Amino acid sequence: MAYGLARMYVDGQFPSWDLSETDALSASIAIFDQFISSISA
Repeated sequence: MAYGLARMYVDGQFPSWDLSETDALSASIAIFDQFISSISA
C-alpha cells in the first residue's frame, strides 16, 4: 500500500485529481488510518 501511494505521488496522480502536495499527504495519512482501523477491528 505504501509503495502504491508513493508511486501515485511520483507519477503525478494527486495533482491530476486537483490535490496539492499538502492535500495529497493528508489524503495518504487518512488512507493509512482507515486501513489500520479496518485490519485491527
